[in-house]
Amino acid sequence: MKKNYLRPLLFFLTFFSILSFGQNQISGIVQTENGLRIPNVLVVNVTTGTKTYTNTIGEFFIAANPGQTIRFLKDNYDRVSLEAFSDKNYVINMIKSAQEIEEVTVSNIKITGKISDASALKVDDSAERLQNEIGTPKPPQKPRERAPEMKKDVLVPMIFGALNVDGLYKVVSGKSRQMKSLYRYEDEVDDIQWIRSKIEDSYFESAEIPNDQINTFLNFTMADADVRRYVKARNAGGLVIAMEKHIPEFLKRIKKD
Repeated sequence: MKKNYLRPLLFFLTFFSILSFGQNQISGIVQTENGLRIPNVLVVNVTTGTKTYTNTIGEFFIAANPGQTIRFLKDNYDRVSLEAFSDKNYVINMIKSAQEIEEVTVSNIKITGKISDASALKVDDSAERLQNEIGTPKPPQKPRERAPEMKKDVLVPMIFGALNVDGLYKVVSGKSRQMKSLYRYEDEVDDIQWIRSKIEDSYFESAEIPNDQINTFLNFTMADADVRRYVKARNAGGLVIAMEKHIPEFLKRIKKD
């Protein structure tokens, strides 16, 4: 019964808020410190959750009221934030961020069923550990639109007199939930493809895992937080060690089936 009243109430709030809290629009360009225009920069109104991207010549247009925070994000660039003012054409300068040079010892090795391959791998997640210690966020792996949430992206902006119409629609229609499910599926597919590119089938065959059960085994091991951590860090050496402890249990399960 409660759900039956939810959608009409939210749509009523939507139209009421649209009438009560009109949004101005600001515009501008995003460029490098050398004056080169930057396309496909994510532009976010942090207050309302509204998102857009710069066009092919670095121009952006986004709804924003004075005092709202606008953030600019692009892979390999430092993020930029500003406080919006009406009727102003902005010039945003983005600076290239420092790039960490990763070790290539693990990434250049493809693991087979030979014991020497696995033993030669060096498990080194020191870069990731340091990153966690200093609290530096990792850059997004894919330029995805974040799936909005009711409390954070709809209700909170309403309290401050703003309305995230797009976020409200996606939450109420169920599109936000669909986006989250799609992203999880895409990540799982990418992770498995990466593992199969780094670990030869002969490795699994030497562990008596049938070829047609390799992907099933990989999905089975993903329940382990250590496995997920090494996959996310793209650390093949640590992944092999984390997966091996799951082989006996998996073999028992498939033999029962």
